[in-house]
Amino acid sequence: MVIGLPGISCIIAVISNYFAPVSEYKMSVVGDFDYERFCQERNPPLSHGPLSLPMQRPPPECRTFRSRVIDHEVEQMKAKLRNIPDLARLFENTFPNTLDTTIRFHDSGSSPITFVVTGDINAEWIRDSHRQLSPYTPWASQDKSLRQLLLGAIALHVRYVRRFPHCNAFQPPVEARLPIRNNGQNDNVFPNYDPSFVFECKYELDSLASFFGLPNDYYDATQDKSFMTGQWLETAQFVLDRIQDLRGGTYDEFGRVARPPYMFKRKTDIGTETLPNNGQGNPVKKTGMVRSFFRPSDDTCVYQFLVPANAQFVVELERLSKYAPSELAERAATMASEIREAIYRHGVVNHPDYGDVFAYEVDGYGSSLFMDDANVPSLLSLPILGFVGIDDPLYQNTRRMVLSPANPYFITGPYFEGIGGPHVGLRNAWPMSRILAIRTSNDEEEIAQHLKAVLESTRGLGLIHESINVDTNSFTRPWFSWANAEFAKAIIDLDERRILSKVLSLL
Repeated sequence: MVIGLPGISCIIAVISNYFAPVSEYKMSVVGDFDYERFCQERNPPLSHGPLSLPMQRPPPECRTFRSRVIDHEVEQMKAKLRNIPDLARLFENTFPNTLDTTIRFHDSGSSPITFVVTGDINAEWIRDSHRQLSPYTPWASQDKSLRQLLLGAIALHVRYVRRFPHCNAFQPPVEARLPIRNNGQNDNVFPNYDPSFVFECKYELDSLASFFGLPNDYYDATQDKSFMTGQWLETAQFVLDRIQDLRGGTYDEFGRVARPPYMFKRKTDIGTETLPNNGQGNPVKKTGMVRSFFRPSDDTCVYQFLVPANAQFVVELERLSKYAPSELAERAATMASEIREAIYRHGVVNHPDYGDVFAYEVDGYGSSLFMDDANVPSLLSLPILGFVGIDDPLYQNTRRMVLSPANPYFITGPYFEGIGGPHVGLRNAWPMSRILAIRTSNDEEEIAQHLKAVLESTRGLGLIHESINVDTNSFTRPWFSWANAEFAKAIIDLDERRILSKVLSLL
């Protein structure tokens, strides 16, 4: 099969790095290889299972970052999955996908910088890049080049968040000399932002949680605090200042409209792409929780106290408090405790069929939203985030609710079922939701059902898509690195829980 020759950057990479060990790669800018086109072809060799899944890793010389440790782990897991060759191929394609395809710029010098795109969108989301890189952090202590990659990502997050903490997606760093993209929207945002630096400025609490999440993951794996420079510590305190601003309500103590900490208006005919009340959103009452104007799906919140995002933020502050310098640690621990208490006071509501559950969003006035969205953080993902245990009774009630028709975005059809969300319409379910269901269950038969559904959802392309239309079996986004990362983590998690072999026997 002819898929086209590698671009000029691939050729340059081959020549310039031919004699250099992988761990000594100074810079990776492999931008001419058309992976979006490549990943929609059935590239040989095909797997030997009934699905005959293609090989979707780019040629080695066109991979945007290479780690021998991760390549070794791919081979180790393939051996464990050898009796299910389609599953082995799906893991082989998905686990290294972020490294293979989305490291659009990496300078591993004394001050490393790493720019990670989502896949088919040439911009970096703070949340996505955290979750895209998170599968690799356990191996950072074994691979110096991987540590530099992660430190570079942490450093770029500092640069982004310090300038525009309310924004969610960013342009390439100037030293990358990559083209700046316009998101094609007409936005009016307060505080103002620089579109040459920012790709999109939707304020999402989970983005700021991920600002702490990636260094927390890195520290847990390496015990290395070298990222805690003066600039990082200043930015961490700066983020907590902004969070404190966002813990208030719409009105002040005199009943007047308080000065909003953030406003967003977009000229659009899609309701979930802009905020009501002249960009301020629906009113909320001070609860101790943190406001989020947008969800991790980039859709607007109905009620701005988004429970899963608050839960994620609590967990990341608790993790930070265990190793940060005392002043920052004490502040993080106090804020985490206050927000956790507020979640249980205002975010737990009684459902007529499922009893006490976590609401998806609340407003502090007594209004709550019974639903879940496929994106992480979600209610389904609360144990994955570390907020509750899988067996927690309140979580179990919530899990049953969100994986049922009681969730208006639990979508079923002849080809697929799962949780979706307004981001891609009423008939599209996300494989990511079935992946999260795998990680939040101890029932091997249930896990096997979810795993089989995800395996069959790739439409023969061997990658995890953003969403599947349950009626037509069409999909959105052939190249979505975050979803691939979540699938790989689910397989690794099953292995670490020592139930992988039992699940495989049920497929």
